[in-house]
Amino acid sequence: MKREWPPLDGLPSALAISRKFSNDPILEVHYRVDKGAMQPLHKLLFYVVHKIILPRREKRTKANYLDLTIMELLLARHPINLPQLMCKLQGLGYGFWLGELFKSLGVPIQEWQEQTTKDVIGDPNQAVVPTLKRGANGPLQRLRSHLADKEKEIEALRVSHTATIDEMHLSFKAKEAELIVENEKLKSELLQT
Repeated sequence: MKREWPPLDGLPSALAISRKFSNDPILEVHYRVDKGAMQPLHKLLFYVVHKIILPRREKRTKANYLDLTIMELLLARHPINLPQLMCKLQGLGYGFWLGELFKSLGVPIQEWQEQTTKDVIGDPNQAVVPTLKRGANGPLQRLRSHLADKEKEIEALRVSHTATIDEMHLSFKAKEAELIVENEKLKSELLQT
């Protein structure tokens, strides 16, 4: 689907249409509108557009600008040239509409049957195709795991060494203080003699 749809005479701008259906007067972009943000009437219009006018197989929860434009046309009661729209968007699933049209015109229609790959290209050739063995990434994953383990070990040692160095500094300071006191004591004894 195109992001942009040609503006039609008498319709508001793309941004105005998006603001209207999203119930957001300060919306800044007009790309898509979530169905959850729409009012009940707008949700119904989206359902009609999504299921009948522009049928699609996938479930949709966001209306693109084409959907929003058609919803605006329906609200404004502006005529829509459905055959022209169908011709422009032939990739969509108009089978149920065209089937009824062909039946009413007397055109013979065959029932569509699902085809498999085998029906189209026949039995597949069982040739051996070289591929990577299952688990070929195993050595790489083991190396990455080993590297992660080593990095954790290094971090644990860094924390442990930091704590040991801090303890050594405290012990050194305490020993230094003891030696200073003992040195002063010896000086005073020496002065007395």
